[in-house]
Amino acid sequence: MTSTDSERAASATVEPRTLRHISRRLHPDLIKLFVSYIYMFCVFMLTAFVMVIVHDRVPDMDRYPPLPDIVLDNLPYIPWAFEMCEATAIFLMFVMTIVLFFHKHR
Repeated sequence: MTSTDSERAASATVEPRTLRHISRRLHPDLIKLFVSYIYMFCVFMLTAFVMVIVHDRVPDMDRYPPLPDIVLDNLPYIPWAFEMCEATAIFLMFVMTIVLFFHKHR
């Protein structure tokens, strides 16, 4: 069903003036980007705040040792595992950067 020009004009007058003004100036994707950055910043600040609070409330490690880990206690120590984990993370970041750069809808 197609809408006529009069229907479009009638639906445009229903919107508040400020929203119409903003939507003309900013592309909807930019509004989504701005909202996502605000969300990301709030989550980052909340996480940082909680980490500071938890760091101050950690009990003494000599008096209360950490709980045993069944899996890690039964696996042999692999000295190169940490370096392999870092190399894998760098490789995945490189692949993600290439995908973001060459993606059709970036």
